[in-house]
Amino acid sequence: RISDLLLGGQFRTERVLGEGLIGRDALGRQLGRGVLQVRFGRTSLRFNHELRPEAVDPDSPSRQRTELTLSGSVTQPVAGLPFLLYTLGLERYTDSVVGESLRFRGKLGSQLGRLGLSNDIQWTRSTPRTSDGGTGASSEAVRLAHQASLRLGRVRNRLRVGYDVSPEFAWEDLQANTYWPINDRWSSELDLQHDVSLERTRGQLRVNLEHPKFTLSPRLTLDNDGTYGAFVDLRLSTGVEPMT
Repeated sequence: RISDLLLGGQFRTERVLGEGLIGRDALGRQLGRGVLQVRFGRTSLRFNHELRPEAVDPDSPSRQRTELTLSGSVTQPVAGLPFLLYTLGLERYTDSVVGESLRFRGKLGSQLGRLGLSNDIQWTRSTPRTSDGGTGASSEAVRLAHQASLRLGRVRNRLRVGYDVSPEFAWEDLQANTYWPINDRWSSELDLQHDVSLERTRGQLRVNLEHPKFTLSPRLTLDNDGTYGAFVDLRLSTGVEPMT
């Protein structure tokens, strides 16, 4: 996207991070992003708002996303668990297709010995936008996911299962992952994913060459329908975003 005006800034202290970006695109439509994150003790509160034009038509509604996230930890034992990590998030989203989408997400995690456990719940209410610019009927959905991770020596293993509980029960996906750090620069990953609704199973083998400024990752994929692929991914890093 070509912008004829773009201005941004950032400030941060030990406990506060603020970022702002505002501008206009080539059609004169406003775009921007604002972030405010505050830490107090073991708790972090983050607010984020984005406004982005998404279509060539200047009369189309812009894409807007507003997020509020609270995360932290409880270091004392809770219900027999040695500690508790938590994240609570609320998001509102709208664009030219979605009249309004509200999403709440909660996550709880802890550890028993070498076994890490986490549970996610996500509630979504979505209202589509009709062709005449109005809004259609709203729908709600609730999804749960459970994850367990186990470290055996240098090898980290993870198993995740997700399913819908509303508007009706349905299995969604099953994922298994094994990560092996071979040495300081090389690592390998094996992923297996099964999508129940699509009846698709995919396996992936990845090797990573890690450098402080980039990661180079050749990988192979194979689906249960016989489709296979070979790829090379390159991820670059210019720095770490503060307080994240």
